[in-house]
Amino acid sequence: MIAMTEHQIRDATALQTALRKGGYLLLKHSERCGISRNAFAAYASFVAAHPGVPHGWIEVRESRPLSDQVTTVSGIPHSSP
Repeated sequence: MIAMTEHQIRDATALQTALRKGGYLLLKHSERCGISRNAFAAYASFVAAHPGVPHGWIEVRESRPLSDQVTTVSGIPHSSP
């Protein structure tokens, strides 16, 4: 699995808590997708350079209901290449 697992959001309670934080950076990630792996590397670099930014990520394939909840709340759907 990829690094930064302590920032992986795995349940609805954690997601709700995260989304209440102002300026929260959330990445919807799929380990099977090359584009997503590149995006995750950029995300990891960004949060390393900006340690004060609250952040987390969701593994889309293993947490589809959470991914769908983010879409509902944000209006931003997940798109697969």
